[in-house]
Amino acid sequence: MTFLLFIFLLPHVTCTWPGLWPEHNHEDDCLDVAIIGAGIGGTYTGYRLRNRGLKLAIFEYSDRIGGRMFTAQIPTVPGTTVDFGAMRLNPKEHTFLVRTARQLGLNIVDFPLNYGNRNETIYYLRGRHLLPDELGGPKTPYNLRPSERLSPGDLLWKLYTENTNMSGLAYPSESEIYTIYTRDGYPLYTMSMDNFLSRYASREAYSYLRDALVWNHATGRFGAQIGLDFLTFITDSNAPDDLKTVQNGLDQVPKRLLSAFVRASPRHSVRLNHQLTSMRGRPGNYRLRFHPTRTVAGYTKPTLLPDRYVCARKVVLAIQKDCVEKVNFAPYQSSEFRRRIGAVIPIQAQKSLPCLPLPLDRLQQCE
Repeated sequence: MTFLLFIFLLPHVTCTWPGLWPEHNHEDDCLDVAIIGAGIGGTYTGYRLRNRGLKLAIFEYSDRIGGRMFTAQIPTVPGTTVDFGAMRLNPKEHTFLVRTARQLGLNIVDFPLNYGNRNETIYYLRGRHLLPDELGGPKTPYNLRPSERLSPGDLLWKLYTENTNMSGLAYPSESEIYTIYTRDGYPLYTMSMDNFLSRYASREAYSYLRDALVWNHATGRFGAQIGLDFLTFITDSNAPDDLKTVQNGLDQVPKRLLSAFVRASPRHSVRLNHQLTSMRGRPGNYRLRFHPTRTVAGYTKPTLLPDRYVCARKVVLAIQKDCVEKVNFAPYQSSEFRRRIGAVIPIQAQKSLPCLPLPLDRLQQCE
């Protein structure tokens, strides 16, 4: 699932803004809770608060509900859906999500773990189509070293077994992972995937693994030991055999949560195409500034419309940490906040673009 950062800004005093608010804003207009983000975190927050007699609003940067739970319909194959972000769950680990989905009346169905018929599965790498059995062969469009001309999974396994003290005969247990050291003497659990690959693989091999494996775990800032968990997952003999999903796509969960939220009270609202740019105030008395956006063909951009201001007694940020960092709010500028938020690594949907460098008073949502 997705990693979301929740920051609860503490409660309740009053709601007056002498000299700051437009004249039509009054204390009665103040929201009890402003929820930023209409992904699984924001919609679930609204769902849990829906029957408490509060005035609530959920604000979303784009025109779409679900965030990283992004399900698309295939126009040429009616009734067929594709999940581009969160797509499956393990009932033994994701008990909370399974229980919530069932409470919402959603059907939990099997998710067969396979990679399709190998004769029908095609990779598209650097402008070239390849069958799975061709990966690592002469048609692979990467300048790999002779020792790197392997399938992506085999290459990753080779890099681990040849450059650490782990055995090449079996996957390490969870406790054994913390006894693995590189041949240079570094504990594996202290390294990122990027750090590990930069030491023991060519740059072309890095690109090959990133492109062919697709998963975030294969490269990037994730801990190098996570790559071992990833390998156990993609190996049929070790992968869970009871994976499930939600019928018609996992985005049915946030959509049902939002539907229940809206139906619960006429005081609840959902405001799409609202980009949070700054926050001011103190607990119980926050002033939020939003910039209107417009979504066309799935792309959301700022507009030239004037900013809008909202009063809220509490605020919940249910957005990715990279975007939280770009909110103009004084407490977020502290070194302690920066240090703590740096330990959070977001996971994005496959459709996502990275947050662009923006002025501090502009927030770009990464879904």
